[in-house]
Amino acid sequence: MAFEKNKLLGRNNDNLFIIKLLIPFVLLTSIITLNAYRVNPYISRSLKVSQGLGVENLRKGIGGYDFIYFLVLLIPILIFVLGKTKKKTSRFVFIIMIILFSFNIVLSNFSTALLLLLLGLFMGFFVKKIKSSYFLIYLGFFVILSFTYNAFSLFFLDFMIELLGDSMGSYRLNEIKAFLLTGDEGVSIEGRTEVFQQSLNVFYQNPIFGKISSPLTKNLDGNITGFGQHSQILDTFALFGLFIGLLQIYIYFYPIKRYLKESKYVISGFSLSILLIFFTVITVNNATPSIGFAVFFIFPTVLNSLINNLHTNKNNYV
Repeated sequence: MAFEKNKLLGRNNDNLFIIKLLIPFVLLTSIITLNAYRVNPYISRSLKVSQGLGVENLRKGIGGYDFIYFLVLLIPILIFVLGKTKKKTSRFVFIIMIILFSFNIVLSNFSTALLLLLLGLFMGFFVKKIKSSYFLIYLGFFVILSFTYNAFSLFFLDFMIELLGDSMGSYRLNEIKAFLLTGDEGVSIEGRTEVFQQSLNVFYQNPIFGKISSPLTKNLDGNITGFGQHSQILDTFALFGLFIGLLQIYIYFYPIKRYLKESKYVISGFSLSILLIFFTVITVNNATPSIGFAVFFIFPTVLNSLINNLHTNKNNYV
């Protein structure tokens, strides 16, 4: 809403100023978090598990789940801006930021974040523009290729496992490798499947009004229990029912669809990477205010600036 208001009033520069104002704080949090990994490699994950200890570490400026996934969405935006920047000093700063934020994600031990980082890096550096008419063909070819040529996938997984060493990321990648080789689901995959199924079962029991219409149970920490709590989309359907679930999907995807339409006949790798990363996060994880800020404020602000420049320069793609 803040982005749209400033855009309608012709104040997109105010949006850019807000983003620039936050950069020093993001850099400081990244440096503090990297330093904290030296003491506890799993400290970002622990912020989400332990409320008391988590609040204490947050006060120290250490980034947790919210911050790491914010960086995941920030990476493709930075790569895109880097490609449009001519000043050598600015390019150097953006490169440093990309490296710093990437190290944060790699060392955070959030496996999904690591995979999405790789997706963002690939899309940012190698996928410049995609004609919308061929998008489904490209996507279908990629899916077929992924399932057919496991040799490349296994080679890449071995490389990443060796690179990550003894970490949660390498453990999860080993599970993916075992699944490709034998079809056996590891503990993590089984656990994720179970929580998804739990939310689906709750939704099936009360599809119209959801679990919120019944007395809710809470654990000792005061958190609501009884559904999966590991998928923003599925959990909303389970907790609030069909209509609120559909409304949430509309609220999430309508603005992004409109931003993509503004690029007319071409979907840029930049826009597409944001869409894919955000869709993955809210499907297999939970949305947070920082994730929403990246997708619905920073992304459209940068995209709007580009579109304005394109109209000025009479270029034909976004």
